[in-house]
Amino acid sequence: MARSRPMELCFSNGVEPPSSRRKALTNTRAKVVALAFFGLVLLGMSSLRASARIVCNEDGDCFHAPDEYAYPPSAQLSIHPGNWRWREGEHYAWKEHEGRGYWHGGEWRGF
Repeated sequence: MARSRPMELCFSNGVEPPSSRRKALTNTRAKVVALAFFGLVLLGMSSLRASARIVCNEDGDCFHAPDEYAYPPSAQLSIHPGNWRWREGEHYAWKEHEGRGYWHGGEWRGF
């Protein structure tokens, strides 16, 4: 007399897969989960690096600073997080520039 097998261990044809097939399925699932996890970690790390600071001077000229610089106190700059936005009616404008420096009196001062 044949022993009955639990339903959850049977495929639609009623035959339990060989143990090597089961291991292959488990290994594949583990690899997919690991790849998804590492992909999310890399995505999270890249988004941290991509968040630049927004720097504005007292004239309202704003630009993105990719790194955290030590600006001279005489520059009188406001440093905001990368997601900062000015409110409606405030007088700010984007004035981007390559390199390390800041806007002062309408001129770029590199340092």
